[in-house]
Amino acid sequence: MRSTGTSDFEKCPRYFMWRHRYGLSWPTETLAPHLGTFYHAAQGAYYLNPAGGAETMHNGVQKAYQQVLDSLIDSANKEGRLPSGTPLSTAIQKADEAKAKGSALALWTMQRYPLDRGLYRPIAVEKLITLRGPDGLMVPITGRIDLILRNTKTNNLVNVDHKTFNGSTANRASTLPFETQPRIYRLLVEKFLKTVPQYAKSKLSSCFHTILRTPTIRQTQKETVAQYLDRLSARYDDDDKKAKLEGEPPPYLISDIPYEGPALDFELQQKIQTLQIAASCDPAPHKFPTHDGACFKYNRPCMFLPLCRAGAQGRADQW
Repeated sequence: MRSTGTSDFEKCPRYFMWRHRYGLSWPTETLAPHLGTFYHAAQGAYYLNPAGGAETMHNGVQKAYQQVLDSLIDSANKEGRLPSGTPLSTAIQKADEAKAKGSALALWTMQRYPLDRGLYRPIAVEKLITLRGPDGLMVPITGRIDLILRNTKTNNLVNVDHKTFNGSTANRASTLPFETQPRIYRLLVEKFLKTVPQYAKSKLSSCFHTILRTPTIRQTQKETVAQYLDRLSARYDDDDKKAKLEGEPPPYLISDIPYEGPALDFELQQKIQTLQIAASCDPAPHKFPTHDGACFKYNRPCMFLPLCRAGAQGRADQW
């Protein structure tokens, strides 16, 4: 089970069932999710080779782009249309646009808000980690960690999780300590460090959530890459001034959350056990209720809404 399944289950157990138990999904066609995917891929390439600049980021994004392209092509019918009816050529065009803007956004961000290379050294980038037993895990949990840094002064280690968000960075930062997925990331990183002799006894002290407020997608779709970056620069110059003079949340925020107590506390253990049951029980719709508000979000119906309306309703007290 991928760590993303935790947020999907909390969003709606029925959504979790369709996506993670039956493996059903539609390929992403909109600009926003692709932009985040390529932004993450470009960032990973940058941390591996910061001197490489735009060329390094371009190469790092190619693998992610190929996966998106394969997903779109595999989902198209003989008439060249996706399940939603969108022409394959249109979806590929949006992916191409997201690739160019996501790469440019990552390079622009890293140059504007550079990592202190004297204080922090990357020890792992885009690391895929799998957590197996003991701990009562019937189904292994897998997650991809964005970045692990070593503090050169204290020798402590820091887990880094990149986030993009179109609202207040401070509001996003306030919810992260209570979300399940970041807490599972801590478990995964601790498991990984135990397998690396030179870091087995090092302290994993905190998590940096690097939160970038992204501009509205509606306007982004109408811009070239140059226009997109020009607008970002002007907007962020203004937002950075307001952050310094008026105390408003900055457009790029590093939220440092100290790690205290055991990674696997009672609450998280209970959540993981529930997820383990959901990941291994009979995937019958009546066992996976829908959550109020999950069927329609941002004025759009869930991709699985027709399936839910055609099947049995789950019991609200199942979980």
